Amino acid sequence: MRHRYGLDQAGYDALFAEQGGVCAICKEVPTPRNTRAHWDGKLCVDHDHDTGRIRGLLCNDCNLAVGYGKSSEALRAAAEYIDRYA
Repeated sequence: MRHRYGLDQAGYDALFAEQGGVCAICKEVPTPRNTRAHWDGKLCVDHDHDTGRIRGLLCNDCNLAVGYGKSSEALRAAAEYIDRYA
């Protein structure tokens, strides 16, 4: 984490505590089902790929959704699409 995000274990732990120990989006606690195997049960460090700024900690599903969504406009449009057929 330190090399890739500039975040040491203490920084991760502080962010995890600040988020209440849950994913910043879906609010689920980390489990083997929603975390990446090589992260040892830790949430993904979400960051802006352009600036490198850390936004928060996400479960793997939410991290993938944000990554594939590419922009807040695309994610809002996807949410509206899902709501239209709910």
